[in-house]
Amino acid sequence: MIKPKTKKQKKQDEMNLIEAAKKCAEVCQEFHQDMSESEFNIEWIRLGVISKMLEASNKYATLLKRSSETHTFISYQEDNKNKLWDKASSITIYE
Repeated sequence: MIKPKTKKQKKQDEMNLIEAAKKCAEVCQEFHQDMSESEFNIEWIRLGVISKMLEASNKYATLLKRSSETHTFISYQEDNKNKLWDKASSITIYE
């Protein structure tokens, strides 16, 4: 059954999005620091920082999509044919 999101769920989406944005900013700053210290020698840039950037940006993109969804669903098998399916996220991701 697909239902509209509650205010609490919308607030959780907003807080998660803010935390993900902060993480993206931290990783970008770390990458910028690595770039500054590498003196443009590509061999000195740590691949772990690039991986963290990709991971953080993927999480942010996922949470951004989730925050734009207006409904929640309970069961994929029962709800995937509903016209609101594209605007719904799983209820299990909320506390």
